[in-house]
Amino acid sequence: MDKGSIDVPDAADLDAAARRYRASQGWSLPDCGHPARPVDLHGAEDLRRAIHAVGRGRSDPHDAIRRHVEERARALG
Repeated sequence: MDKGSIDVPDAADLDAAARRYRASQGWSLPDCGHPARPVDLHGAEDLRRAIHAVGRGRSDPHDAIRRHVEERARALG
């Protein structure tokens, strides 16, 4: 699978291929929302932003978003 621009510092700058790759790896929700890449790929900053964005979820239930962010936090240590 094409990883696209997965290593850019700001998750907002990821291209479509990188967003699909991130979702396929479980680093974000299936709709590519609330991303948290691994630590070596700027995951700490992604996680900080995802935590702040939990209440702004659009289509997903709040609990599903919260669970995803908690799982990514545990995975990142």
